[in-house]
Amino acid sequence: MARKKRRREPDSGSSSAILSPASSCHMHCVCYEELDKELRDIELKTELDKVRNELEEAEDDYQGTKNELEEAKSELEEAQSKNDKA
Repeated sequence: MARKKRRREPDSGSSSAILSPASSCHMHCVCYEELDKELRDIELKTELDKVRNELEEAEDDYQGTKNELEEAKSELEEAQSKNDKA
């Protein structure tokens, strides 16, 4: 009985492929670089959010100060008007 020879097809990148130590190391480096980039992006977004919050607070403070100044100006005009009438 003759045995059939099985043809071996080249591996097309399936998960069953065995990685050499060099390619395994390369994959770890690539994964690390991707994770590092994602972490930096997250840190930058967090910092940007903090700066935006500080800006909003500063704008609120500015608006509050502006409103107080308008009130003080109105009070001064009222006082001057009363003084002129007197």
